[in-house]
Amino acid sequence: MPRFFFDTTLNNVTEPDREGVELHDAKTARQEAVRATAEMAKDLAHRSPEQDITIQVRDEAGERVGTVRLTLRIDA
Repeated sequence: MPRFFFDTTLNNVTEPDREGVELHDAKTARQEAVRATAEMAKDLAHRSPEQDITIQVRDEAGERVGTVRLTLRIDA
């Protein structure tokens, strides 16, 4: 099964994924990135009313197979 890596950028600070996860295919990896981005937004919403989250998905060869970007802004 192929391995995919999820490099996360939160408010312009990038954390590269050095371990990766084995998933069925690139489509599944992109779906996982969407799920992870939504979870991060939910978990971080109480910290700050604004969050910029990006997860870049790459394959074992280092090629980008997808990017999920979410800007969260909570107006009071």
